[in-house]
Order: sequence, then structure tokens, then C-alpha cells
Amino acid sequence: MLQNRKCFFCEADSEVQLMDAIKNTYFVKCPVCGRYEATSKFIDSSPKDMVAAYLYHHEKEKRENSDLFFYFLGEKGDFNEKLHNMNLPMRTVSTSEIKSFFPTKFSDKVDMSLLAIAKKSDYFGNIINITDEEIKSLLFIRRFDEKGDSLPQDQISLQYKSILRYFENQGYIHGRANTGSTKIQLTAEGWKQIEQLQLADTQNKDVFVSMSFSDELMPIREAIRKGIIEAQFSPEFMDEIIHNKQIVPEMFRLIRECRFLIMDISEPNYGAYYEAGYALGLGKEVIITCSEKAFYREFKTEEEKKYAKYLKPHFDILQKQILLWKDYEDLTLKLSKWIKALI
Repeated sequence: MLQNRKCFFCEADSEVQLMDAIKNTYFVKCPVCGRYEATSKFIDSSPKDMVAAYLYHHEKEKRENSDLFFYFLGEKGDFNEKLHNMNLPMRTVSTSEIKSFFPTKFSDKVDMSLLAIAKKSDYFGNIINITDEEIKSLLFIRRFDEKGDSLPQDQISLQYKSILRYFENQGYIHGRANTGSTKIQLTAEGWKQIEQLQLADTQNKDVFVSMSFSDELMPIREAIRKGIIEAQFSPEFMDEIIHNKQIVPEMFRLIRECRFLIMDISEPNYGAYYEAGYALGLGKEVIITCSEKAFYREFKTEEEKKYAKYLKPHFDILQKQILLWKDYEDLTLKLSKWIKALI
């Protein structure tokens, strides 16, 4: 049964329902964070400011999926039961992925905030109204101390008013504060700055992963995930993104919107070559990984030799540098270093 309570992360007035009294999971409909389900363990241990900002800045996915779409917030062990029901229109998110998304530098927060304001502005000259709860998530404001207790309201308002003042001093916006909300209008200078940011695409942290998703390759998948997160990016695995669209157009959209693509060829997968080719055609960076065992595999029997060309990396990509890894820890370490160096 839905009850009127505060959102666990942004503290906006929301509808909250206890989903499982034994496992202590809650379903929340929040006007700022959107729809999410979270375990009590996640709620108590997660960085609330980061979670609130993550959910707000990913509202794009809430609009493009069905009205029933929601996020499931927890750690890997919490996802298993949910993922068994693939008809659920949800996306699972862990603490590590949320932390990798959250900007640590002031300049990054400014750029990401401007881009978010632009998404809400339908046209040049449009005046948008942003509630006090919403603007804290939009501007990545710190609202809680290290213990998870709320900061005094004057400290919170001082933060976002200072950032808005900075935007005005830079000539990016015209702003006017009202009781409970702020009206913001992007200036011509603001739109010019946003256009430069959109062209640079430096704040995009999504990484599309192309590989075989068989159960046997799950350790490779998790090693790649860990390497991406350690490099402060967000991994996108096609089979983990629940949607109600045809899979190929959805795959194309994700590749178009990703910052770069990672393809692992330790196990033959022609779909991965197709996806990587599409990304290269769009001018995206593609990082290719392969286990040393698979790369240097020798084919001795006549039967193996017959199918060797289908089992080894295709000759077209041998001209491109390949990240060769010895074991899963080596894959994570090398991939993280490669991403930091290339991207």
C-alpha cells in the first residue's frame, strides 16, 4: 500500500510502498527521482546525494521506456531475483556505478548542470520553473553529512544560490527565486556554451560493451564492468537494459549515445563485430580486448584447423591494437588504464 512519505534520497514528498517486509525493499514514486525500488541496506549505506543526482540526471531513460519503468537500487546479490523476471521494465544500478557517474570537479558539475537545464528548456527564451527539491539534484548539491543526516537548510540553499549566481555572472542564465522554486531562462551566451559542451560530449560516461553474453563468460563480463567503473565510466550491457522496443533499433540508439565501445573477442561473436563496426562508422573510439589464451590459440587437429578462421580474431581487427589479458584481474587493471589513457 502506497503511503505519503519523504523520498529516501532527495527528501521530496513521495509515495512509498513496502514491497517485501522480510527483505525490506521499498518502491518509491518520487516527483524528482522518478520511480525506483531499493533495499533498506542500500538506502542506509549509499551516498544519498549521489543517488538523488544519478536518478534525476537519468530521467531520459524514464521517458523513453514504458510508464512502468523503474530503477532497482542495490548490489549484485540483490539483483538476481529481479533479473529472473526479464519482463520487468527496470534497470539495475549499484553504488559503484552511481559513484562513477557523479562528477568530482566543480567544472564538471557546472557543465553537467547546464546540459540538464538545456534538456528542460524546450526552446530559446523558454522560462523553466525548478522546485527547491529538484534544483538540489540538478546542481549536485551536498545535502547530507557523513552520517547521512540532513544538513541545515541555510547551508543547502547557500550552495545552490552560489552556483546560480556563478551562472548569472558568466552570462549563462537569468534567474529569479520564488518561494519553493526558481525560474531560470538560458541566455544566448548560455546556449552557445551548451552547444560547445554538446559538441565536445566530454561529460558522457556511458560505455557500450559488445561481447558474447553466455553464462560461461560471466567472469569476463564482470571484470570488464569493474574496469569501466574504476575508470569512472558507466557500463552498458544490452541484456541488462530492459525496454519495450525492438532490440536492434534500441541497440543502435545506445551505441549512438555512448561515449565509446568495448568489444571482447575472447569468444567468437559476429554480432559484436557488427556493433563495433557501427560505432567506428560513427567516429566512436573502440577498445578491443581478448584473452591471451584465445588470441594465441593453436589449432592442431584437422577439425580445428577447418574452423580456425571462425574461432580466431578476424584479420581486419588485427591491424588495430588489442588489449591482451592473462586473467580477470589483469583484464580489469589493464582496461581501466587504457580507458584513462585513451579517453
